[in-house]
This record gives sequence, structure tokens and C-alpha cells, in this order.
Amino acid sequence: MFNRNSFSTQFLVGATAGIICLFAAMGWFIGGIAGMEFAGVVTSGILTAALVGLYFQQTTLLEDQIDLRAQELNREIRQNHTETLRKRIFAWLGTDGVPQTIDTIGEIFESSERRLPKVTAADVEPPEESIYSDYNPEDFRVVPFGLEDDRYFTDLLENHAPGLKEKKETIENRYAQFTNLRSRFEENFEGTSLSRDSVSVVPDSDLSRWIFEGIVKIERGRSEDWDEELRPVITGFEDNPSRTDESIRFSHGHLPHRAIYSAISEEGNVDGVSEAVACSLAVEALKDTVDEIDLEEPPYEDASKAAKILDSLEEEINDLRMELIEYAGRPVFPGECKYLDEAAIEGTEHK
Repeated sequence: MFNRNSFSTQFLVGATAGIICLFAAMGWFIGGIAGMEFAGVVTSGILTAALVGLYFQQTTLLEDQIDLRAQELNREIRQNHTETLRKRIFAWLGTDGVPQTIDTIGEIFESSERRLPKVTAADVEPPEESIYSDYNPEDFRVVPFGLEDDRYFTDLLENHAPGLKEKKETIENRYAQFTNLRSRFEENFEGTSLSRDSVSVVPDSDLSRWIFEGIVKIERGRSEDWDEELRPVITGFEDNPSRTDESIRFSHGHLPHRAIYSAISEEGNVDGVSEAVACSLAVEALKDTVDEIDLEEPPYEDASKAAKILDSLEEEINDLRMELIEYAGRPVFPGECKYLDEAAIEGTEHK
């Protein structure tokens, strides 16, 4: 293989030797011994210049080789760091590798270990294993529990994938807007109360949440209408009343703390109150409450706005998932960080 640097060195040596011989011959021919002495002085200068040129050429060649090796090592360091960060991407996605075909991409979308938030009909579920309380929405996180405290995950978001950080924060902020609208709705909502004879039915703790979720589901097309929402609730009223000395509670599930309406008596206890009578009155009050819904009026308009936010959150979470998949397939992640700086190999150009 042709070596340009070796050829240049050989040419410089050959040219120098030729010039020295030429000056020696000319000095002898023109001036004899005096000419030879002059030729010797000139030759010495030429030889010195040639040696300086040769040294410079060899030094430049060595520096180029050092810089090239430093670049190769730094490239390997970046690739190794990329693999460290890629594992954090996989942990967020809930997969062990990047799908290689259009068929296997479903492994991420249908992962049994859900690591991204999931938009339901009327709310957003945080990633599995996350610590989240419905009563403290600030605990909601887009990132699985424990991963956000990992230093390399922090490095990923801060230095190598700021777009992922922006999407994460956008989702968290949008969910905060959703929960604010829900809280405001529940604070301002008033359900219908009815009384008949000595029995009264009044809204219980979960009525406002049930109405809110019903509006959201219908607005998002996850429920056809209020008739669809009312049917299972009325069945629950009839089949699962919860009776204490002070009240009869009617729930939309099997748990008494999810009560929608409670029946009470003027006498202070409900021993003499028929469950059938109380249920009929509770169903009537519930239907009256639903009939009063007007999405253009407060507080119902807040629930309508919340439904639109859930639609946008569904799109944003899907966008986050797709960007995570795209990052997982990158051979090298861009960006600089302290880990790369600490491990970097300096070439001659940095000295």
C-alpha cells in the first residue's frame, strides 16, 4: 500500500543528498579547495535545514496518529455511555430491547409491565410501581418509581435527550390542569336533594366525582349517553344498599365509601325506613341531578374542559412513547456531560 508520509520522507532524504553532492561537485569545479570549503559550509546549512524539516514532518505525523487514536477512544467512550443511557430508556419503556420488525413493535405497546402513564376513560393511571394518591395529585409522575432518582437517568434528560424531559414535564403539567379542573368541579358541584314524608335523600361523598367522570366519558366518546351511565348505578342502588343506624347509603360499586346518595330520617335513625322507598327516592334525585347538567354553565364546563385535556394527554403520552422508541434505536446519543468529560482522552490539539 502506498504510504504518502514514507514517500515524503524518502524524497526529502534523497533530495538533500542530491543537493549536497551537487554543491560539492560545483565547489570543486569552480574553486578547488576554497570552493570545497565554501561548499562544506553551504552543505552544513542544507543538512541542518533538512534535519529540521524531517523532525517537523515526523512530529506532525506522530501528533496526527495520537489525535486519531484519541478520537477513536473518545468514540468508544461515547458509545459505552450511550449503552448506559439506553438501559434507562428500556427501563422507562418496560422492554429489554429495541423491536427489530414492525411485528415485534407490539411488544412495547402491549408490555405487561406498564412503565408509562395510561389514559383511561376518565383519568390517567401513573406507571406501575409508582407511589400516587388520588388525594395528592402532585405525587403523580410520568416516570416509574425509583428511575427518576437514578443519576444516569437525570443525565439522559438534562444533557442527552432534553426533548424527553420537555415531554415529561408537559404531561405532568397537563395532568395538573386536569386535576385542578376536577377539584374545582367537585368543590362547586351541588347535587339534587329530595324529601318525602320523613325521609330525605342527600348527595353523598362520591356523587360529584361520579358526575364529573360521567361527563368526561360521554364527552370523550367513551360512553354513549347518561342512560348508559345510569343503568348500572341504579342496579347497584337496588342490589347493594348499605344500612347503618343513621342512614342508608347507595353506592355505584360494592364499596360503601363510594356512595352517591344517602337516605336519612327526621327521626334520627332509619330503622323504620323502607329500603325500597329510600332507593326510589335516591334514583329520582339522581335523575334530577343528571337532567340539570349544562356543559355551558359552571361547574359543568370544567368537566368538559377536562375531557379535552385527557384527549390531548393521550396524544402526548403516545408521542413520548414513540420518541423513547426512536432514542432506543439510536447508535449514539448526542450531547455532552460530566461523565464524558471525565473519561475523555485528550489529543495533541488540546494541549
